[in-house]
Amino acid sequence: MRVVPISLLSQVRGLIRRGPSSRWYVVPAFARTNPTISYSEQVKEGNFDCKALDFNEIGVLRVSTSMKDDPYLALSFLKRIEGNVAFLPSVQAYATVIRIVCGWGLDQKLDTFLVELVRKGDAGRGFSVMDLLKAVGEAEKEGKGSLLLLSRLSSALVKAYASLEMFDEAIDIFFQTSPLGCAPDIKALNFLMNRMIASGENNMAVASFMNEDTKGVEKLLSRLLNSETRKPCVFYLNFIEGLCLNQMTGIAYLLLQPLRDANLLKEAYALFIRMKTTGIKPDVVTCTVLINIPKLDTKREMKAFDVKPDIVYYTVLIAKQCKVQDLLEAERIFAEMIESGLVPDVVPYTALIAGCCRNGFIHKAVTLMQVMWEKGIEPTKASLSAVHNAILRAKRLRSRK
Repeated sequence: MRVVPISLLSQVRGLIRRGPSSRWYVVPAFARTNPTISYSEQVKEGNFDCKALDFNEIGVLRVSTSMKDDPYLALSFLKRIEGNVAFLPSVQAYATVIRIVCGWGLDQKLDTFLVELVRKGDAGRGFSVMDLLKAVGEAEKEGKGSLLLLSRLSSALVKAYASLEMFDEAIDIFFQTSPLGCAPDIKALNFLMNRMIASGENNMAVASFMNEDTKGVEKLLSRLLNSETRKPCVFYLNFIEGLCLNQMTGIAYLLLQPLRDANLLKEAYALFIRMKTTGIKPDVVTCTVLINIPKLDTKREMKAFDVKPDIVYYTVLIAKQCKVQDLLEAERIFAEMIESGLVPDVVPYTALIAGCCRNGFIHKAVTLMQVMWEKGIEPTKASLSAVHNAILRAKRLRSRK
């Protein structure tokens, strides 16, 4: 490659910057072109004049690709091209530069670049953001790396739209990319949620994710809770708070269950206290979900709010005591359930029978099954199998003695 003449460099003195890669390059501002070398070589040297060079779409794409080792120069080149040629750079050119920037891990540069790109609108840039995502995906090889890059790009696009308070477009990105497996990450969604709330768009924050049914919302938030982010609950809590503000407390309380399932008991407890202090009354389903939280006395909470336990609540309590091998307490809870006027069905019987078998009380398990038959309740196959296996296990132990 030819060296840029000293006379040329003297004309752009003060315009030379050092990039992070420690390579010197010239910012193309007032530099003259050298007609004896190709424009791709001139651009690499930072020596180009967009109006003087005969660029076309293929040329722009080729030059952009050649800058894979210098993301700053690639960005500078594309910005110069945008306002100095008779045509708009192709979506492939933008995709190429974005892949270069992402490859170097320049997230802040990508965010700034996309904000400007988003601000132009589809007409101003000549393509939609979904076209851009498609172009980036086609340029990458299929596989995990491709999905990671697309997820990174969709996250940056959501943040760009949210920064410009273009919330509808940000939400569209989420719902269009989710089925493709490259949805924005939780940090981007949290950024979007916070921007919505800060802008007074609580209704939009809730409505955006209520387009799906309740199961869809639970699935979405469960995925967020299982993400690798250290503090995944920020978005989750913001979302539930939005539900509460919009009188959707029933759904809000149902969404406590994924917190418990993810073993995020502290977060579930904090959310419960937060909701209670706002005057939101829990129901029996909520108290059942929160049984395993050590700090929370669900019985006291239910009494305070005049909430009556149901069979499901008692069954969960029985199963919990059986799990910690406190069969006496499990039997006491079972008796309390009957005394309260509730008629146990097959579920609490099954839980207690399993606890008896697990703790070696086979006679009690058989007695419970006889009671079930007398009441016309058919034991489950799981109960029959548990009792049968417990009897066989006991026989083997006796034979060894």
